[in-house]
Amino acid sequence: GLTLVSPLGAGLAEDVFATTVNDASMCINTTHDECNAAAVYNYDSASDTYTLSDNIDFSAGKSIRITGGENTVLDLNGKTVTGAIKVMGGTLTIKNGTINDNATFALSIFNGSNVTIENVTAIVDSGKSYDRGAYVDDEGTMVKFGEGTIIRSDAYGLDVDNGARVTIDGATIEAKSETNFTYGVVAWNDVTVTLNSGKVESSHGYGVTGNGTKDADAKNYGAKAKFNVNGGEITASETGIYLPTYDGETTITGGEITGGTTAVEIRAGSLKVSGGTLTSTSTTDPTESFANGNGATTDGAALAIVEHNTDDDTSAEISGG
Repeated sequence: GLTLVSPLGAGLAEDVFATTVNDASMCINTTHDECNAAAVYNYDSASDTYTLSDNIDFSAGKSIRITGGENTVLDLNGKTVTGAIKVMGGTLTIKNGTINDNATFALSIFNGSNVTIENVTAIVDSGKSYDRGAYVDDEGTMVKFGEGTIIRSDAYGLDVDNGARVTIDGATIEAKSETNFTYGVVAWNDVTVTLNSGKVESSHGYGVTGNGTKDADAKNYGAKAKFNVNGGEITASETGIYLPTYDGETTITGGEITGGTTAVEIRAGSLKVSGGTLTSTSTTDPTESFANGNGATTDGAALAIVEHNTDDDTSAEISGG
């Protein structure tokens, strides 16, 4: 079964759903049967499904923590969790509801968890420049963002780190702000992000990006990130896909990638394009490209291959056009 732990305290027993609901009633350290009227969920043991029966309202920065489960289902049942959900282990599906937080992460997944997200809206709307709609971390962690899912933040839509694997199958990832620089999807060291269908949108920055830091001891170490774009749409006010990652690998076989300056810019790593549509909506003519130490360099190109001063191996293979 699932282990759900609230911010009311650590070390609660397994198979416990402990939280404060809107009317301040609590269900702590009790079995499913004992949790009767105070419970905010119904549990079906045959399908190992927990179904919320009420909205949950935490204060800012608090969360439900899920620390176990095998083929378990958390059905939000159209309800809203005001706060966050953190998955710290287990194999499970989270579906059918809203997670609305105003502090850093609405949804975070760690510790080798295997999670499918279906028909969930996860939003962070604090306006801060470091917020993430969803954060996926750790070697062995695998997450699929499926149909009907919307992940949204004022800064980073989806942040993937430390060897995690993410697949986007029908979800919409949004980073929207008029003031913050926005990133639809950010990939750090040794992660893999695959877009099969769905949308990635960035209103004030990059749609999909890696990081060029090569120092393995640095907090923002970004080597060996992999992107696979097989379908879907990536739209950004600036660069659709920005690739500064040392020893990174990007493969584009389909989809539509649109950037307000450049559709795709690579400054390090390898790029293979065999399909898809790359579009720059820039009116800059002729194309401009200026070397810098950080960030995209080019305006007015569908595809820019510009090592400039990174001094990293950079290659691009274009076929099928």
